[in-house]
This record gives sequence, structure tokens and C-alpha cells, in this order.
Amino acid sequence: RVYNSTLLTLWKELTGQTEPKDLSNVLPVQMGIHTERFNRFWFQKVTGYTVEELSSVQVSRERDYCVAQVDGIATDSDGTALFEAKHTGTYTYENGKKTIEEVQKLNYAQIQHYLYVTELDRAYLSVFFGNSSHAYSRIQRDDEFIARLLKRIDAFWKLVEDRIPPKMDGTDELDVPDIEVVPGKVIEIDGDH
Repeated sequence: RVYNSTLLTLWKELTGQTEPKDLSNVLPVQMGIHTERFNRFWFQKVTGYTVEELSSVQVSRERDYCVAQVDGIATDSDGTALFEAKHTGTYTYENGKKTIEEVQKLNYAQIQHYLYVTELDRAYLSVFFGNSSHAYSRIQRDDEFIARLLKRIDAFWKLVEDRIPPKMDGTDELDVPDIEVVPGKVIEIDGDH
């Protein structure tokens, strides 16, 4: 539930000091919500895997403050995996065309958090780039990263419980490791599809 936000903003929301931002008129958020179903359909079409939509928020058995709003659960030849759908623009100002690797790195912490909550060992990230291409990748669970992430989450939650605002000194960054992308497929979409 962190969209264009800071830890301080999130802390204020969780301690009841401010209302959560209304995201109903934020186009990128609404675009993502409304394309999730199509993303599931398209991923199933190109992979042959099934994806079950989950209608409820998943809650960690160990930490009730760790939740995941999962886009789906995929079933492939190895069993079940987390399914995460994204819809992003096609280009960046710095590097030209966006890649699945960039989107995977940007969403790595969220996906690892969701793998922790759901107790799954891998995820599929399925991404639409504008309306011109689709790519997906398989992401393995990273228990070392999850341990570091949980340390941060636990410390933040303690601040919420104790009603102590987090210090915003730039030390709240969590380095994402270099990720080995297990590529799926990149499909350029043209008028024939």
C-alpha cells in the first residue's frame, strides 16, 4: 500500500494521524487494477499455466502486520507460485525502452515480501509495457533478502506500536541484490495479436 509515499506518510496512516491517500483518481494505480484480469488471461495464454485469482488479502502466520494483496497464484509443472501483474509505460527518460529486468528490480522487495507472506518459493512477474509488449520472468525466493527486509519491517512496526515517528535520514534504503533474471518471454504486440 505504498504508492508514491514515504515511511513517515505510511507511519502516519497506520497510527491514525492521517487518512490514507485516495488512489481512486490516480491513473497508474487504476490502470494496474483494471488490467490485472487481462494480465492473468494473457500470461495463461502465452505460458499455458493456470492462474487463480485470490479475492482476499493474505496475512502472514508469523506476523499479522505482514500482509499481501496477491494478484494470483500460478500453477506450472513445478506446482504453485505467486503471480504478480504489473502495467508500466514503455520508455524511461534515461535508458530508452524499459526492460523486465528493471521492473523486476523495482518490485523485488514487494515480491519477496509476498513470497514470505504466502510461504511460496517462487513467483512469476508478468508485465505489460504500455500496449506494445508483454514480458514475464520467474523469481526465486531469496531468504537472505527476506531476513533483511523483515528486520526493517519489524523495526518499523515497533515504531508504529510505540507511536514514535521514523527518522527520515536516508538510511531506510534496502539494497536490492543483483538479480539473476530467469527470463520468460518478451512478446512484441502488433496489430495481428
